Amino acid sequence: MTLIIRLARLFKADFHRVLDHIEEPEALLLHAIREMQDSLEQAEINLDNSEQRDRELTSRLSELKESLDAIDGQLDLCFEANNESLARGLVKRKLEANVLRKRLSAQQSIIQQSISQQREALTQNQLRLEHLRQKADTYISRQKDCKDNDSGIDSILAGVGTLAVDDTDIDVAILHEKKARNVP
Repeated sequence: MTLIIRLARLFKADFHRVLDHIEEPEALLLHAIREMQDSLEQAEINLDNSEQRDRELTSRLSELKESLDAIDGQLDLCFEANNESLARGLVKRKLEANVLRKRLSAQQSIIQQSISQQREALTQNQLRLEHLRQKADTYISRQKDCKDNDSGIDSILAGVGTLAVDDTDIDVAILHEKKARNVP
């Protein structure tokens, strides 16, 4: 069974190599750049979502702090009035709020670490994309120059029209080339 799988992988790899040679490298390079750009845009969206979640947690923690401050004020009143049963309910709410505050703070810490990592990765990937774009521009301009040079003599000859060169002219030119190179 593993032999069949290995042969299938080998065939698939060779098939992909053949396709890579058939397809134009310029088109593949531009496609890779587009995919990388799409990936960066998605990473920016993810970063924005993480930053929004961080702002929501900050707001929620601020509301919790205000609630805890209000509970502390109510507890002061309960203790001044010697109403321990009412204070007991407030203490329970305060403990629950503190547990929630700790959970939200832990979540915010994780999100802030994630935001830091996302920003760093986004910056690195933007630099890689720019570097890849520069290489692609260089490659494409070199390919264009090569095509221009290859077609240069053909376009010159095509612009002249039909040239009449017979076998005698070729024989004489060969003799001149041999003489110039000291070939007997």
